[in-house]
Amino acid sequence: MNSPWPRRQARPAATAHGLYEVYLNEIRVGNVELTPGYTSYAKILHTQTYDVLDLLRAGAKTIEVARTRLRRRA
Repeated sequence: MNSPWPRRQARPAATAHGLYEVYLNEIRVGNVELTPGYTSYAKILHTQTYDVLDLLRAGAKTIEVARTRLRRRA
């Protein structure tokens, strides 16, 4: 992800069948707890897009995603 050109935008998108948190260089992206919130996964899957331009620094980048398992009710 090293580039000699100036960055104008950095907008990763995330989605999951379950709850998740996204980290860029060990800094949590976004401020919403329990993302994506309540949804009927069989009918719709929400996608969140984050503006992370301010989190980018020179050098190597790491992206981590912590996800919980989807629990279905019987």
